[in-house]
Amino acid sequence: MKPEPCDLPLETVLSNVSAHLDQLAGRIHDLEETLGETLSADRTAVASISKFQSLDFIRQSLEDCAMLVHYLSIATATTSSPLVRADKMAPRLKLDNTKTLVAVKSNDCASSERGDSVGDVDLF
Repeated sequence: MKPEPCDLPLETVLSNVSAHLDQLAGRIHDLEETLGETLSADRTAVASISKFQSLDFIRQSLEDCAMLVHYLSIATATTSSPLVRADKMAPRLKLDNTKTLVAVKSNDCASSERGDSVGDVDLF
């Protein structure tokens, strides 16, 4: 039997995605630790360490994305029209690549003089 279809709140889905991304980052961290222990015992493998640095980038990207999705889930739960304070969120992220996901472009904001209005979500 199929489960009954139902509408899930956006904050629930975002929270689940955040938790999943965080679990993936944890798995990559464990893999990094294992590889580090293995490679440190084998001096001939030192040259391949740089190839494994991409794992670190992927892990940090997943951690950043998990954090972004987590705070988006909070924002959607606390207001019907969530706005994200990019200037406060970006410094919490590790990588410049993920900081660009919340980078403010001139056409993203209604007005630079807008200021904080009722209903804006200040996540930090």
